Amino acid sequence: MDGKASLFGGSSKPDLAAEVSSTMGTVLEETLVKNMQLQDALAVLGQEVEDLRKENARLKAELERTKTDEGMDVFHHISMRIYY
Repeated sequence: MDGKASLFGGSSKPDLAAEVSSTMGTVLEETLVKNMQLQDALAVLGQEVEDLRKENARLKAELERTKTDEGMDVFHHISMRIYY
């Protein structure tokens, strides 16, 4: 060969092939670990989104009740003025 060893088809430099294989294995392991960490982070974010949706719905319902209560207070105040 011309000094450039084939990494997958019989290398004249087995040490280089072993080093490249080891490096690729390390990169693969690091990538798998990072992917697992990202999956965990995504699950946490999904739960946070769900919690925020529930809180938003609760606050909207509370706001509607407040509007209704205030409306009833105004109605009560007006009706009291009419009757007295």
